[in-house]
Amino acid sequence: FDGNGDKNFTISIIQVDVGVDTGSVLIEKTFPINDNDTIAELHQVANENFPELLIKILNQIEKRTLKPKIQNMEESSYYPLRFPEDGLVFFDQLKAEEINNRVRALTSPYPGVLTYYNNKKVKILKSRLTETPFFGEAGRIYRISKKMGILVCAKDRCLWLEEIVDSEKAENCMDIFSRYNKMATIKEAAEKLYANPKN
Repeated sequence: FDGNGDKNFTISIIQVDVGVDTGSVLIEKTFPINDNDTIAELHQVANENFPELLIKILNQIEKRTLKPKIQNMEESSYYPLRFPEDGLVFFDQLKAEEINNRVRALTSPYPGVLTYYNNKKVKILKSRLTETPFFGEAGRIYRISKKMGILVCAKDRCLWLEEIVDSEKAENCMDIFSRYNKMATIKEAAEKLYANPKN
């Protein structure tokens, strides 16, 4: 699950060989990704189904019916380890769906989506797209609700940010946001840089 709007994911059990994940596929199973699923929920699905797949392999080995499938390495992909900086978001650079997908992919147990508000680094752990399109200026906070979170505009339209924590203290910081203030944008960062050049 990489946050690019994938509609399904596959778990595989692979035979160990000299490479990294290059051995033959012993068994695999594909599952749907629902619109609001997070990486944590997909991990749970994988963890619940992995033992059953392992038992199937053991039964096939015992019955001598196991048929390993050689991987086509020309069609394979590799996703490197994620770092906290990978989740940095500027609200005028990504569409609402892209931000929402990134939040879903990088939430706990991963580092989360990082951004800035009033020079404070914050981590977005939960978001949701609006049911009805709501438009505005990228980065601007348009609504604040204890039940819904904060409504922030992305590059194209708004989305709800439902759970945000201080990146250093890991404590809920939803009470620091003010209506019509802005979350981080490249435009705002450039304006601050040019207004305060270093000599």
